[in-house]
Amino acid sequence: MVSVIFIMAILMLGFTGMSFFLFFTARKNEQNNQLPPGYNNNTFTPARQLTGSQNNDAYNVGGVNLMQLKIGDIVSHFGTDYMLEGKLTYWEDGYTWITYMLVDGPNKRWLAVEDDDGLEVSLWDEIRDLPLNNPPPEFIDYQGERFRMVEGGDARVNQEGKTGNKTGLQTRYFEYDGEGDSSISVEVWGNSVEVSIGKVINPAELDILPGDLVEF
Repeated sequence: MVSVIFIMAILMLGFTGMSFFLFFTARKNEQNNQLPPGYNNNTFTPARQLTGSQNNDAYNVGGVNLMQLKIGDIVSHFGTDYMLEGKLTYWEDGYTWITYMLVDGPNKRWLAVEDDDGLEVSLWDEIRDLPLNNPPPEFIDYQGERFRMVEGGDARVNQEGKTGNKTGLQTRYFEYDGEGDSSISVEVWGNSVEVSIGKVINPAELDILPGDLVEF
């Protein structure tokens, strides 16, 4: 009887040890390859390994490529200086766009740069008083204006630096156009739904100071 119990205990310890080994091996592989659970190297390529057109001279403003800003750069807009603290690179079907997290003390904004038949730059502010479900509705009413969904899709994302509450390697996004010049962006990150409102701006409104030139 003692021998049977001893053998069963050894088998249980061995099974437990193997389970932990497989779990931590899988987690290590996911972290090394930036793979989300449920994917493997044969079916999923992280956004950081995908190619996109980020070297186009058309993205240069004042000698600076807006698609290649770096963590620590200073971005000024109408006299307000922001520290670039985070960068999100989105990739969908060969199309790449960038969003930067700009921080000025307690204030946070998002600078989006993309090639939409030419360089398009926009500034976004998070909306915290507009809870939405996943999927969001076709129309959104906000501050007396109606916004209509015009685009949506799934994008792979590479994150650098600080990016707020955005977590994961891919997101589902929805774009809404308003009756004026404002737009609303909805992004689904796991179980979190983030909403922002923004406008297209003239790139000439921005002044960029590379971070390696900043003196503290």
